[in-house]
Amino acid sequence: MADISMCQHKDCPKAKECYRLNAKASQYQSYMDFKSVCNKDNDYQHFYDKQIPERKDWMGTNYYFVDKEFEKFKNNYVSVLQKNIEIETPRLHIGKASCGWKGLLKRNDYFYTTVSEMKEFYEKHKDTIAIMNEYYEEVTWDTLKQELIDREGKYIGDDIRDTIDKDGYRWAGFNFG
Repeated sequence: MADISMCQHKDCPKAKECYRLNAKASQYQSYMDFKSVCNKDNDYQHFYDKQIPERKDWMGTNYYFVDKEFEKFKNNYVSVLQKNIEIETPRLHIGKASCGWKGLLKRNDYFYTTVSEMKEFYEKHKDTIAIMNEYYEEVTWDTLKQELIDREGKYIGDDIRDTIDKDGYRWAGFNFG
């Protein structure tokens, strides 16, 4: 079953090769008109090769810093000590990984602005916070790096609010989920 937005553009030059068009639809399948955003002009940026076998990482997966104290990380708040101020804030969205795309990192200017600062933040607070995916699975820093930070693929697009850090990582300046 496809857990992606499927395409209905049967006249696309890549239609026979594209997973978005050829996957088995689920009962509650969502569809999108990809014709204007997936074409020769943008190197078919939403194309998924149907030769790639089904994997869990075909779905979008969000990652968060969350407080270890809350049962199964279901509470939406994380307490962290930053700049000598105790802060209660919604869980910190680290970013999202989706098939075919580079990992999309969420900018959190108050806590960190680069991947190296994000790692320092995690190391400083790892006794009280954990890295969690949206399936309530705790992941290690190395797993986060592999599945999100250093993920191969194409960028999903440019936004004027995006920034590139000193190490070349792109950070989204807009909210997403």
